Amino acid sequence: MIPARRLFHLLWGWLVIGLAAAFFPSLAALWLTCGGLIVLLAGYDLWALLRQPAVQVERHVAGTLALGVWSTVRLHIQHACNRAVTFAIVDHHPAQVDTRGMPAHAVLPAYGWVELRYEIRPLARGEQCFAAVQLRLASRWGLWQQSRTAGEVECVKVYPNFAAVTRYALLATDNRLSLLGIRQRQRRGEGLEFHQLRDYRSGDMLRQIDWKATSRLHKLTSREYQDERDQQIVFLLDCGRRMLAQDGELSHFDHALNAVLLLAYVALRQGDTVGLMGYGGRPCYMPPG
Repeated sequence: MIPARRLFHLLWGWLVIGLAAAFFPSLAALWLTCGGLIVLLAGYDLWALLRQPAVQVERHVAGTLALGVWSTVRLHIQHACNRAVTFAIVDHHPAQVDTRGMPAHAVLPAYGWVELRYEIRPLARGEQCFAAVQLRLASRWGLWQQSRTAGEVECVKVYPNFAAVTRYALLATDNRLSLLGIRQRQRRGEGLEFHQLRDYRSGDMLRQIDWKATSRLHKLTSREYQDERDQQIVFLLDCGRRMLAQDGELSHFDHALNAVLLLAYVALRQGDTVGLMGYGGRPCYMPPG
């Protein structure tokens, strides 16, 4: 239980009257009367706050979050009190997150509810846990504040951000893979299969020119081939302590993991099989398949 600023203002006013009564004895009765009223008001306000019904808080957050991406957390607050209550709220979010919109202040209507929203951005992978929510309730006349906890402990899982892979998929749909630095090179030899038609480039062999498409489009058009091959690709990922060093908002390990995810997606899209081996910590190996 914490005295509010309004109670201190009343006490300062009562003190001023007491100082005046020291010089003007006729004000002593007023000073005593004011002191008694302050005690009665503060006592009743404290008693009413202690008897106030409990406040229920429900937290709504996604079970999985993306590393470095802002996500919304909703707090549903309700009570069964017969008067409106002013309160401040702090959600004890995980330590390794950035927040926007917390702590917050609001008014809870009588026999009603209110929903607050704030945003979080995880800065580390793995399991992250929310502790109980802390509330500071104001009394009826604003002379006291009471701290309460509500809600339950809740854990979420933070995974790498797959936005880069999504962007690659969109570029692949538009045939703009060159924006990601991906180049397709033709290999000499037999076993080539048709891939696509493209504009003629200087250096193309005559046997690559598709004369039917050229006559139809009224411009030189070449056939592009690719090898028939299924590769097995194994990525080696350093899991040592040096990879924990920060580079901006992410660690070196997170940057390397994001690169592995993107390259694995590229390889799988091309029909290759992908495996992973981690070293530098506890050895782990996932064979291609």
